[in-house]
Amino acid sequence: MGDGGTRPCRVRFRATSMTNLQPTAGMCEGGQVADVIVAVASLDPVMGGVDR
Repeated sequence: MGDGGTRPCRVRFRATSMTNLQPTAGMCEGGQVADVIVAVASLDPVMGGVDR
């Protein structure tokens, strides 16, 4: 929704870390608790971006 001009009223950028962390539960299914650390580390999240 804009005002008819060439610039948008508001733009929202999502950090990719939150999107990358969402499949963690599926990656860890059927594994052990110690595998959670490896699964999260393989995604290389930036927790500051997840917190936004």
